[in-house]
Amino acid sequence: MNVLRIFYLVLFFLINKSLSSKCRTTRTGNDVFTDCHGRGFRYVPRNVPNDTTCLDLSDNELSVISNFAFFRLKYVSSLKLSSAQISVIESKAFSGLVKLTSLDLRNNTLDIHSLLENVFNSLPFLRILDLSQNNFHQYPEKVLENLSDLERLSINGINEQTFGNGFRSLSKLTYLNFHPCSITRIDNTTFDVFKNIQLTELILNCKIRYVEPGALNSFQSIERLDISRNFNNVRISYLLQILNGLMDRNVTSIDFSNNFRTIPAADVLLASQFAMIGAVCVKEVDLSHNQKLILKENSIWGDRSLAIEIVKLVNLRWLDISNQATLHVKNKTNKNKTDVRRLDKTDTNYFSDRLTFVFQLPHNLQYIDASYFGERNTRLNNINFTNAGKLDFLNLAGNKFKDCLGHFHGLSHLQTLDISDFNCSDLDLKMISFMPYLKTLISRRTHLNVGLQNDVNGDFLKQLFGLKQIDFSENEFVTFNKHMFVSQYRSLISLDLSKNKFSKFPIQISKFSTLKKLSLVQNRIVFLLKSDMNQLENYQRDKHINFELLLNDNSFVCNCDSIDFVKWLQETKVTLDNNRNYSCMYIDNSKKTTVYAYTHLDFIESKCLSKIWLIITIILVVVFLLLFTASSLVYKYRITVHFWYLHIRRKYRHYTALEGDSKEYKYNAFVAYCNEDEEWVCGSLVNYLEKTNGLALCLHDRDFAAGKLIMDNIIDAIFESKKVVLVISEEFLKSSWCEFELDMARMKMFQDNRDMLVVVLLNKLSPSQMPISLQRIWNKVTCLEFDEIICTNQNGNFEHLFWKRLYEAVVM
Repeated sequence: MNVLRIFYLVLFFLINKSLSSKCRTTRTGNDVFTDCHGRGFRYVPRNVPNDTTCLDLSDNELSVISNFAFFRLKYVSSLKLSSAQISVIESKAFSGLVKLTSLDLRNNTLDIHSLLENVFNSLPFLRILDLSQNNFHQYPEKVLENLSDLERLSINGINEQTFGNGFRSLSKLTYLNFHPCSITRIDNTTFDVFKNIQLTELILNCKIRYVEPGALNSFQSIERLDISRNFNNVRISYLLQILNGLMDRNVTSIDFSNNFRTIPAADVLLASQFAMIGAVCVKEVDLSHNQKLILKENSIWGDRSLAIEIVKLVNLRWLDISNQATLHVKNKTNKNKTDVRRLDKTDTNYFSDRLTFVFQLPHNLQYIDASYFGERNTRLNNINFTNAGKLDFLNLAGNKFKDCLGHFHGLSHLQTLDISDFNCSDLDLKMISFMPYLKTLISRRTHLNVGLQNDVNGDFLKQLFGLKQIDFSENEFVTFNKHMFVSQYRSLISLDLSKNKFSKFPIQISKFSTLKKLSLVQNRIVFLLKSDMNQLENYQRDKHINFELLLNDNSFVCNCDSIDFVKWLQETKVTLDNNRNYSCMYIDNSKKTTVYAYTHLDFIESKCLSKIWLIITIILVVVFLLLFTASSLVYKYRITVHFWYLHIRRKYRHYTALEGDSKEYKYNAFVAYCNEDEEWVCGSLVNYLEKTNGLALCLHDRDFAAGKLIMDNIIDAIFESKKVVLVISEEFLKSSWCEFELDMARMKMFQDNRDMLVVVLLNKLSPSQMPISLQRIWNKVTCLEFDEIICTNQNGNFEHLFWKRLYEAVVM
């Protein structure tokens, strides 16, 4: 039994060791961060480094946190156990965590019975506790009573549950967040237990339906109040009553966003409600001095009267009208449809048909945030701002105009412009030219890769000599025109080209004088060329600038081609991001880092040398295989090759008939025979076919040209004869020249696709005794079999049926 227990303990240890090896440890100074989240752990791993200061075990399957699970980790100050499916925590589970200050237990399945009364007693320095998003139906008062030094608490807000002595014990609590929060009613006694607690931040994202005016009287030190996201539950005009308890208090911010009811009628704020806000002295929303007006996340889009009313706020300096909900109103169709037609840029009305809108601004306005205001799929018309002499910030991001063919006027002192998410595929290069003091241009996701493809002279930025920061990220740039930033060579400090499609270093940095930061994050660069690296080194040295280059998340390779780049990353004086350590595709096609590659450069160089020899070897092997294959094919089809060689040689040596000439043969038949059968061929055969029937035969003894190669004579005879008569005997089958004549005749038959072979068997030979090449075409030849009478007949009697069949076979 003891042996079995030891076996299970060893098995448990090995499993935990195997699992913990999946964790990743990062050391920065005195901080040791061990990341074990999302690794599928069912137990707390045992071999986490003892000097770990931050441990993340979230998104695992821990279920139960057993006693002494962390007993060796005395240096851990932050422990994350969120989303770990925890349902039970034993009483001494956190023993040993003597320096723990932050504990995250959110989004588990804890309830009041999961936490024993003394579970947190071993955590004397705990200051931050997150119990939100669990299954509490009652507040864990007994546990909270022992956390008198707790400063920040997040917990479920439970409807119809009172706050007891557990919360009263949290004397040092400054931050309280209820999440999720199902509280629907807040009355004057709800928060009585917090009267002696100096709470500064309260978050009530609940489902409030009823409030009493003095509900917040207990919070004497509140600085930030968040009562947002009560969708469709209470009107903001009614919710504002809660501010009665904060009269004459100095509050930094109050967030009432997303508190609205769409039915049955719109919410109206009266002067008395605004007076209530003013009585609280809120810094974030202060209408009493008309300096800052935040109207974001409303439905004011399309309300033309708003512009008229805002002008009256003569001291207004900050205007936020971002994130407006667009109204679904059917547009009236213009009969001429001029607003939606696609015009040719050569048309003189291409720009002239643009409307010009005039916006009068409050004289002291400095900041406008109109991002995501609601403009969508409309043309960008000319916009003329008046009274904009002090406006230095304009945010128009997220207004998806379908082109960039309008102009901005009146922004002579503007310093920051954000036009992200415009569709600048169609771009007027003079669009922002009238902003001489512009210092920051943000143009993300604006399709500038299309709009600027014809800007060969850099006209888009030509007049902006003071630009210091440019953000052209997420524009799908592949390359830049070399004159793009010619006007910014002496002014540009920061250039963001991240999330594009550059595969090479995109700019000529030696042209710049003040550039300090260039971001090429998330592009497609595999490595920098030697010329690029030299250019960066020279720029840093010659300009005396501490240049920063951001290269993270590129498609780097660490192989034979990038050895110089890997060295440069670690040896350059240029400031790089990510501690000069980037992910790269290693020489063995595995994922490694550039630091790893740098420490193993000898291995890469040896592999590269081996690779060169391997390539040479492969080339030689391939050449050998090709030669071997070609030789094998030539040998296999040697007869065919020989035939075509002789045929081509004959073709270029002899006369070739003009196209359309009818084919005429010199001989009716070429007779192939061996010398042993010469007497019968030159006797009976010649007498019958030539003398008796007037046919022309070609015989090698008589008709071959003297001085010509035998094989050439054979080819000429076959090509100049209508038929080929093979006189086969046992001696014929032994002759190599007869075999050659047979092969050449067979190839000619295939070339002309006609039956031209006549076989005369002088001996009693079976088809199986024939050459293999003849057996394959046996059913395509005319065969006249042996007859003793014919062979012995040397007189002029040709009455035998054999001769008639032979004549018909030759002339047909």
